[in-house]
Amino acid sequence: MDLVRLVCSTALGLRKAHQLRVRLPLASLTIAHPEAGSLAPFTGLIAEEVNVKAVELADDPASLGRFELAVNPRLLGPRIGGQVQQVIRAVKAGEWTRSGDDIVAAGVRLEPGEYEVKLAAADPDSTSALPGQAGLIALDLRVTPELAAEGTARDVVRVVQQARRDAGLAVSDRIRLTIGADGAVADAVQAHAGFVAAETLAVDLAVRPSAEVAGDPQPVADATVSVALARVPTLS
Repeated sequence: MDLVRLVCSTALGLRKAHQLRVRLPLASLTIAHPEAGSLAPFTGLIAEEVNVKAVELADDPASLGRFELAVNPRLLGPRIGGQVQQVIRAVKAGEWTRSGDDIVAAGVRLEPGEYEVKLAAADPDSTSALPGQAGLIALDLRVTPELAAEGTARDVVRVVQQARRDAGLAVSDRIRLTIGADGAVADAVQAHAGFVAAETLAVDLAVRPSAEVAGDPQPVADATVSVALARVPTLS
């Protein structure tokens, strides 16, 4: 679960860095970590928390990037003397080996503190290192029209849920719902009408032009929506 939390927090940070709101679904999240296999039972949870359609697991961090070695000459020099320049040249050329905790460059075994190993992402824009430099995660940042429409529908659900609370409705109250929206927002609600109705407990849902629905316009996806709802009386 610690690794699950690290993955989710890192992925959410990556979303925030690209100003991709959490309600906007993304296609996939790839996790490259030596213990990625242990996350298999939790991929559904991760997908829900990060709001992605699929979670892919890989046990080799190098599938998303590469390990880079940096030496500390101030600590290494006093121990190996003139060989330090050979080590630095070998490291810069990528001519070093790693076996567990043993790192060798130019025939010199480096001691802890004399070096630092970092994971460098192959695509830094969409990839981020997990804390501890043990693995990488990558988000598919492409927002297709279909994903954008689903995200807009989720934003509309948020507006309706707030309208329900403002109206003092009980959590279980059924409603008749009219949404005032235009353009892409109206299209998104119509395309995901079943989802919107199910999430808001609407027994019927109508989409009308904004000008035809009274109410305070609320911001949604660079546009606005208006909500009108009425509680459906329960049969006694």
